[in-house]
Amino acid sequence: MKISYKDFMLLIITLVSGLLLSGLSYLLQDNIKESKALKELKLKKKFFPMAKKFEKVNFDLRKVQIRDFDNSIVYELPMIDKKWIDMMKQFPDLNLAVDENGGALGYIFKSSDSKGYGGEIVFIVALNLDFSLKDFSMLKHAETPGLGTNVEEEWFKNGFIGKIPTPNNLPTQKSEFKKKLDIDAISGATLSSMATVRALGKKTGKLVDWYNQKFFEDLVDLMEKNAMWLLNQDPRYQRMRKYQRLREYFQYKRNLRRAN
Repeated sequence: MKISYKDFMLLIITLVSGLLLSGLSYLLQDNIKESKALKELKLKKKFFPMAKKFEKVNFDLRKVQIRDFDNSIVYELPMIDKKWIDMMKQFPDLNLAVDENGGALGYIFKSSDSKGYGGEIVFIVALNLDFSLKDFSMLKHAETPGLGTNVEEEWFKNGFIGKIPTPNNLPTQKSEFKKKLDIDAISGATLSSMATVRALGKKTGKLVDWYNQKFFEDLVDLMEKNAMWLLNQDPRYQRMRKYQRLREYFQYKRNLRRAN
């Protein structure tokens, strides 16, 4: 099949245009990333104006130090637990807002939901130290202007702000908005309203669970199980004061939990 000069030139122009666009996209990649990072930093500073810096929260507690009552280290327990690893994966960007004196102000992280009207909505979320919602903002979305974008309106945000946005405290359907948040879902934008609810509740619920008493008890039980297993591998440990201190430590924790 013979290709005409016109078709040949059109093919060349298409190829050259594609290469130019790819090259331009590559050259602008760093600028785009820098622009996104700057936007996120501005939002963080807006949420926490007194913050001097934003520190990454480290969930890597796979080595736990057990201390005696005089604060001396009794035993370092290596611990690999699925809950810790899962938390690290789910919160790769969890930041702690810190003031100039090193005092903690609150938490910031990103969360998303894929079922907005225009697809995925990505939020940046700010929590106070008691996990109540401080503020949130959309980072990425394809929602309809004047409808889905109204999740950014103050009247809508005020339904969430000050509440701990765990799944139990949030509506599961449009009819529950008034009862749980004292606001209405956005008229004509139910999908956007519910996507916001899910995005706010999904990660906050996991974060609160991580900090609550039940998880602490699970952690102590896991420590006890692993520590006793490790120490029982060698009978000589049973004659050491270290072993007695461990027994006293866990008994103290059990009594404390029963008292509460």
